[in-house]
Amino acid sequence: MDTFRIKLNNQYESDIFTEVLEDYDIPYALIKNHSVVYDGIFENQFGWGYLEIENKYKEQVEKLYNEFTKGKPQE
Repeated sequence: MDTFRIKLNNQYESDIFTEVLEDYDIPYALIKNHSVVYDGIFENQFGWGYLEIENKYKEQVEKLYNEFTKGKPQE
C-alpha cells in the first residue's frame, strides 16, 4: 500500500485534524515521535509527529489540510 505523510506540529493540531479525517471517513495512522525513554530527542529531530494516509486520498486530504491550516471554512 502506497502512503503519504502529513507532518503535525502538536497535539492540538493532531486532535482537530484527525477529527476532520474521521468526519470524511478517511483512514489514517497517527505516528507520534515522542519517546519517554529518549526524553524527546526524536521530537527535536523529526517534529511532533505525522499522519500516514493512503495515496488514493492524497488530493482530498491535502485540500482539507490546506483549508485547516489557513483557517478557511470547509464546503
